[in-house]
Amino acid sequence: MKSDVKRHLAVYGVAALVIIYIFAMKNSAVKEEQITVTDCFDTVSEITVYSKNDKSLKKCKKYMQEMNDELSAENGKLSKYNSGKNVAFSDDANTLIEYSKNFTNENPDYFSVYLNPLVRVWDIKNNSGQIPDISEAMKLTEQKKELNLGASAKGFVTMKLADIIKADGISSALINLGGNTYAIGTKPDGTKWKIGIQNPNDENSIIGVI
Repeated sequence: MKSDVKRHLAVYGVAALVIIYIFAMKNSAVKEEQITVTDCFDTVSEITVYSKNDKSLKKCKKYMQEMNDELSAENGKLSKYNSGKNVAFSDDANTLIEYSKNFTNENPDYFSVYLNPLVRVWDIKNNSGQIPDISEAMKLTEQKKELNLGASAKGFVTMKLADIIKADGISSALINLGGNTYAIGTKPDGTKWKIGIQNPNDENSIIGVI
């Protein structure tokens, strides 16, 4: 009789340990967390992380908003800088501005950070402007050196967001800032990320996968 009781207690004990183990594993499993940001850098951004919490996503969104407030040539600190006002930029913003200026000086035939007058006339955002001819475009950019970081800001911020995520110990994530894509680690199942390249002539199809 006593042996039967001990046997039953042992079975119940093992069953309880199994239940506790399953519950613990379920609670410790990584979850897919995602945010979509539409009010930064004039584009749609998506960040997906596989983690136990969403603290990294909150940090990423905060950083994006702060950098957008600084680097927007339309209504950020950069617009005040372009109008001749003294502006105190953050270390990251200063790094990007100086890098973009230096890259322009080193590659004058291929890149320019001084395109804001041209961007304003063209008005791609509202699709209400006009495309100036080459000579007019040259005059616009030479008359006034106004910075526009549209060609470098999203790539720079994407790299910084990756640093934030990795610093939080996350080993699986995908960042997409309007086409500037950064994949961290692998998918949760261990397979490699696949990035589709959108067809420029048909937004509903892709022309390749990397």
